[in-house]
Amino acid sequence: MSAYDPRQVSQALGDLLDELLRWSSQAGNTIASAAYVQQQATESVDRGLHQASIVVNQAHQDALKVRDVSTTVAAAADKGLAAQKTSHETLQQAIGLLNLARQTLATWEDELRKALAWLARAEARLARAIQELELARRQLSSAEWQLSSAESSYNA
Repeated sequence: MSAYDPRQVSQALGDLLDELLRWSSQAGNTIASAAYVQQQATESVDRGLHQASIVVNQAHQDALKVRDVSTTVAAAADKGLAAQKTSHETLQQAIGLLNLARQTLATWEDELRKALAWLARAEARLARAIQELELARRQLSSAEWQLSSAESSYNA
């Protein structure tokens, strides 16, 4: 047999044809995907350009607003400095009042301690008085019973 057997060549050509068909199909799919991606990219770029033009327009409007607001900010800064001075003065007054309030609190806390001590003593006296009252009631009851017994004996 020769080096170029027609059956082998035919088989190789068939395999090559199948491979070319697969490659052609894949190349077609790749080209279609690339066209789709390119179309999406073009649309995305168009949207980006549109957005960029909107942003540029907004930036221009913002620049105009900034210029208009800068005078307002300067006036507000002046008011802020005046408010800061007033707040420092108010803080000093508040510190003075806080010290006075702390002194007053200490005085009233001392009075409260004294009142609580007096209350504790009064409650103790009350408890003793209640005990003595109960004892007196029992003694009264006993005396009434003795009186009743004595009257019964006397009458008998």
